[in-house]
Amino acid sequence: MKEARHIPTGRIVRASEVDYPEYHGIFQCPHCKVAVRLRKEYTRSDETTITAAFIHPEAETELQRDCAYRVEFDFDAKNLNPGFTESKGQCFKVLKRKFISKLKKHSKVSLTKCYSKNQLSLECVNLFISVSCKLVASSCNGKFIEGQEVYIQEVINAQKVKLDEKVNSDIRESENLERSKRKFILKNQEQIKKDIKDQITQQNLSFNVALLDNICISDEELSNLDFFISWFLMSFWDEYYNSQWRGVYIDYRARIVGIKLQYIIGNIIHDNYLDLNIKRKAVKWLLEFLCCDARNMDKFRTETLDYIFGKYVDNEEIQLICRETNKKMLETLDQSLSDTKLVETFFTQKYQRHFSGENAAIFQEIEKIHNLVFRFIIDYLLDFPWHELGK
Repeated sequence: MKEARHIPTGRIVRASEVDYPEYHGIFQCPHCKVAVRLRKEYTRSDETTITAAFIHPEAETELQRDCAYRVEFDFDAKNLNPGFTESKGQCFKVLKRKFISKLKKHSKVSLTKCYSKNQLSLECVNLFISVSCKLVASSCNGKFIEGQEVYIQEVINAQKVKLDEKVNSDIRESENLERSKRKFILKNQEQIKKDIKDQITQQNLSFNVALLDNICISDEELSNLDFFISWFLMSFWDEYYNSQWRGVYIDYRARIVGIKLQYIIGNIIHDNYLDLNIKRKAVKWLLEFLCCDARNMDKFRTETLDYIFGKYVDNEEIQLICRETNKKMLETLDQSLSDTKLVETFFTQKYQRHFSGENAAIFQEIEKIHNLVFRFIIDYLLDFPWHELGK
C-alpha cells in the first residue's frame, strides 16, 4: 500500500514521503482503520529495489480481511515480522494515552466524577455512558459520520465568523483606547512635562529638558511624547515619586497591549487552526478512530466519552437522560444494544428514516441518544486542540 493516514495530522501521505522528520508517528489504513507498518525502500541482495510501502498486519476482523488496500505477500519464515502485532498494540496504546491526557486538560472533570456523590445518579450516568459506547462502537456509523460533514462545516464557519467579530471588536476597542490616551496626554501634557523634568533633575540624568517644551504641537509630536513617556516610565521613573497621571497612563497602556495581544492571537488561530479542510479531516479521523473496532478500545471509549460528556455536564439533555427515573429505560437500551442483529436493524431503519416493527419505540429512544452523543462528540472535537495531538 503506497498511501496511509498519518494519525497526528490526519493527512493521507505517501510511503515515499515519510522519511522526513515531520512524518513521525503512527499510520493507519484509510479503509479498514487498522494500524499499518512503514516498510522503507531497500535494495535486495540481487540489487532489486523494493519501494517504500505501508504493510497491513494479519487480519483480525472481516472488514480488515476484505480491505481493498490489503496485499498478501508470500514471505518465507525469515521475512516475517512476528513483533508487529505487539508493535501495533504499542502504537495504539501511545495514541490513546496522548488523547486521554489532552482530554483531561480540555475537560477538567469527567461526567462520573460530577455525579460521584449520588449513587443512584451515578448508576444512571454509567448506564448512559455504556449505551453511548455501544452506539459509537458500531461499524454501521460510517455512513452517519460521512453525513456530518455539512454540520461540521457549518460549525467551523460559525467559529470563523465569531472569531472575526471578536478580532474586529478588539481592534475597535484598542483604537478607542488609543484615542482616549492621546486626549489624556494632551489634557495633562504640562503636568506630565513638569514631572518628567523633576525626575530628570532628581536622578541627574543627561537629557536636554528644553526639548520637552516643544512636543505636542502636532499629532506626530504627540506620538513622540507618548513613546517618550512609555520609555521613560519603564527606564528611569522613581516608583515612589507621586504623580496624578502616572497610574492612569499605565492603565491605558496595559489595556491596549492586552487587547492587541488578544486580536493577534485571534488572527493566528484563524489562520492556523480554523482552516476548514484541515479541521474537517482531523475531526473526521478522530470520529473514525473512536468508532474503530480495534482490540482494547472499550475501556478507551468509556474514558473518552466520560471526559467529553464532562464538558457538557450542565447540558439539560444530558441531565434529563441521566435522571434516576430513567434508570429502567437506560437498562433496557443497554441490554438491547448488546444484540448485534438488533443494532444492525436499528441502523438500517435509521438510514431509511423509518422505524417499524416491535422495536420501533426502543429505536426511537436509541436514535435520540445516538444523535445527542455524536453531536456532543463532534462539538467537542471541533473545539479540541487536535493540532497538539502529535506532540
